[in-house]
Amino acid sequence: SGKNSNPSGRCGTAWTPRRRLSMKNPGKRMLWQAGAVVALVSVSARVVLHQGGWPWAPRTTAAVPWRARAQLPPWPLYRAGIALHDVFVALAEATAPPNVHVLELIYAQSSSAVVRHLVNLEIADYLDEHPGTTCEAMGRGLNFSDVGTGFACRYVHFAALRGLVKHDGDDRFSLTTRGALLSRHHPHSLRQTTLTKTDERYFRAQQAVADPSNLRSETPLAGFELAFNKTFFDFLRTQPDLERNFDGTMREIPKDWVDSIVADYPLPATATNPTICDLGGGTGALLAAFFENYPHITGVLLEMPEQIKRARQRDSPLASHSDRTTFAIVDFFNPLPPAIMQTCDVVSLKFILHDWSDESAVAILTNVLTSAKSGTKLLISDTVLGTDGLTLERGKRIIDFFMLNMESGARERSFDDVVALLHEAAGRASSSRGGTSLNITLSDPILLRTRSLYDMIETTVQGVVN
Repeated sequence: SGKNSNPSGRCGTAWTPRRRLSMKNPGKRMLWQAGAVVALVSVSARVVLHQGGWPWAPRTTAAVPWRARAQLPPWPLYRAGIALHDVFVALAEATAPPNVHVLELIYAQSSSAVVRHLVNLEIADYLDEHPGTTCEAMGRGLNFSDVGTGFACRYVHFAALRGLVKHDGDDRFSLTTRGALLSRHHPHSLRQTTLTKTDERYFRAQQAVADPSNLRSETPLAGFELAFNKTFFDFLRTQPDLERNFDGTMREIPKDWVDSIVADYPLPATATNPTICDLGGGTGALLAAFFENYPHITGVLLEMPEQIKRARQRDSPLASHSDRTTFAIVDFFNPLPPAIMQTCDVVSLKFILHDWSDESAVAILTNVLTSAKSGTKLLISDTVLGTDGLTLERGKRIIDFFMLNMESGARERSFDDVVALLHEAAGRASSSRGGTSLNITLSDPILLRTRSLYDMIETTVQGVVN
């Protein structure tokens, strides 16, 4: 015990082991510190990515009112959480043995299959309704045979290793916060998304699009065109079950993303009671979210006949806002009704342009610019490549991969790509008709960030009639 063995001046013996630990076992101390940081990051990630809501929010199977801003973390926390997540993902991948990392990618489809089994076999629903249940009780409750119960139990054990199920001991299982997203009862359920994206018809399209002969072609086709001889949306109309699941996916996926659009988009200050026109808005999820947060605005849903029919149904997001909604049947590849478009202060294209080739996207934008009034804000919401770090860019590239299946030329784009489409459309919209010269110009497009995978690009239509 030298002169400096107890610099704190304390006489107790409790200090000495800690000194030895820090001096003789620095690795253990570093591991303890790393564990504490990981625990902090894991909590932050749940808050930041708000999967299933804030971690301390009560779970409920009943519909609850929400406001977009209350659902999102503050911007500084969001940025910090995403940055920390990027660091730890990079560290995990850098320290994993190369063969382990590659094998995880090879067997990734097994994880997708198990997630589908949890949903399709209603295992997730049962665990949500009966937390702390045993495999045997689950098998009886779902009417599985003894052998089938054994299969289901293996799915549940696999899901526990993927963080979807908690193994409580005594072979009792419950859903984790992440796993609860697979239950039909969760307010942010991803059940329909699971059934859609893991459907074997999607996998067939993915295999078809990567055929070497397709990649050597000067005009390669999309996956569904190759696998089923139809474009995705045409094929969808022939498959009622897949169409139903796809419609459900369009209602599920945008829930958190719609919150971020509504929370992070400043409504035009030039209009006292602005009208938002959602072109290709599905069953009206975005309009409904704006209505929930802004009681003074009105909206127009512009869609194909079948979507308008669904939007008018009782279970539609717009069911309780019919007095503030105008429904207009349109095809955005044809001229849009001027009488409707002249009422729009904002024209929204949410998750639209990425479904189409550049030529088709320009055609859609041209029809909007030709019919919109001067001063209209054009709001494009899509994944914008090249604006984020590892975590979000990886998510964007996954979506871009899926777009290879949809329509020939469908893809995610960078900010510069979208700006180029806008300028091309403005040039086409400017034309002379019967002595009236229509000169369409646009304000400089700006990128508006959101607290989600999607960003917004806004420009103002400046149409001048000479």
